[in-house]
Amino acid sequence: MHPEKLLVVVDIQKEYIADGRPFRIKSIEPSLKKAKIVLDFARKEGWRICHVRHLQDGAIFNPSSEYSGFVPGFEPRHDGLSQESEIHKNNYSCYSSAEFAAAMKESAAQGQEVIVIGYGSTLCCISTLIDGSHRGH
Repeated sequence: MHPEKLLVVVDIQKEYIADGRPFRIKSIEPSLKKAKIVLDFARKEGWRICHVRHLQDGAIFNPSSEYSGFVPGFEPRHDGLSQESEIHKNNYSCYSSAEFAAAMKESAAQGQEVIVIGYGSTLCCISTLIDGSHRGH
């Protein structure tokens, strides 16, 4: 049986919380707390969860940088019980990852409701939502 919902967790990475980083969000704590509530609820309810991490060459989101890692508490679980995956993207839309596009196609075929949370909401989240809409997801 497949869960009825899919939670897509977009770019909840240390780049947004680290002092001195160009994408740091000074007032991030309230939204992180709310995102954690949603993530914990999804886990409790057995939803499928897709953690998306932005990685690219350069000064930000560089795979070799400690700042490209997930914010503590938002790492995917790999305990064998959870239905959590980690997907990497290199552009704004999560659909820049062929793996994500395939997962979303499967999700649409199963009729799953998709909930998107995360950062870069004026870039990454909105780009993903628009891309998904154009693809009928």
